[in-house]
Parts: sequence; structure tokens; C-alpha cells
Amino acid sequence: MSLIVAGAGLLMLPYVSSKAGILAGLAVLAIGSGINRAPTLGLLSILTPPNEQGAMQRRRAERRQSRPNPRAGFCGQYFDVSRGAPYLICAGIAVVAGSFAWAKLSRAAVKTEA
Repeated sequence: MSLIVAGAGLLMLPYVSSKAGILAGLAVLAIGSGINRAPTLGLLSILTPPNEQGAMQRRRAERRQSRPNPRAGFCGQYFDVSRGAPYLICAGIAVVAGSFAWAKLSRAAVKTEA
């Protein structure tokens, strides 16, 4: 559900023309990504073997410092096509991923109840 909320925030951004609209879109995006972040990182921590705890976060931080953001090239490439294209593409990806996760988790919940 949180990915769908984040996708809705991304979907709003290309169409707003006021400062209040931009802030509303960013707020929806922040709520969606904020809801998703803690459970995702917690699940990754649970699934990571004890001898590798913390190593994943350290590698992620090292990657961020040692090379440029790979998404910057993606966004720049599509920003040349249309100013709203990166937001719309990422919104679509978020909604599709959220829908897939929702369906998968719903099936898992039904199996657990049975």
C-alpha cells in the first residue's frame, strides 16, 4: 500500500503549478516512502544472517559515497523528453510494484488463515 501512496505523490508532481501543490505532492510521497522504509529495513535485517548484520547498511553507505547516483542519469535522460516524464515513469513503477506486493501478500495471508 505504501508504494501506491508514494506513486500517487509522484503522479501529482508533474501536474501541480503552485508551491502548495508541490508541497502536498511531496508530503504524499514522503508519507508513502516513510511507511515503507522501516518495515523493509526490518525485514532485511531479519533475513540477513547474524554474521552479516550491519554490513548491508555499511555497503550501502559506501556505495553512495564512492559513485554518483545511478538514478540521476535515468531522470536526466527522461527529463529531456518531458519535465514530468521521470515522475510519471517512477509513479508507474511504484504502483505496479505496490500492486504486485499487495497481491502476493494477500495470497500469503489467505494461506496463513487456512
